[in-house]
Amino acid sequence: MESSCTQLPYSKTCCSPELHRVLDSTDSADYDGLSILTLVEQLEINLIRTAFERTRGNKGNAADLLGIARQGLHKKIKRYEL
Repeated sequence: MESSCTQLPYSKTCCSPELHRVLDSTDSADYDGLSILTLVEQLEINLIRTAFERTRGNKGNAADLLGIARQGLHKKIKRYEL
């Protein structure tokens, strides 16, 4: 199976296995014609959802897992209406 990185607008394989798992959870057709900001938003949403699944919805632990402050996670939850 081809890496998600090679399906993006660039062909370098540059991502960690964790990022590959997140990218694989998004349909590669979604990348066509999207801005980098849109792709970042999709990636953040997928990462936040994955963190919530792993921490059973614990926001503090999810923030720690993501490497961001709890306040930063709260802002992203509000921004993306999660």
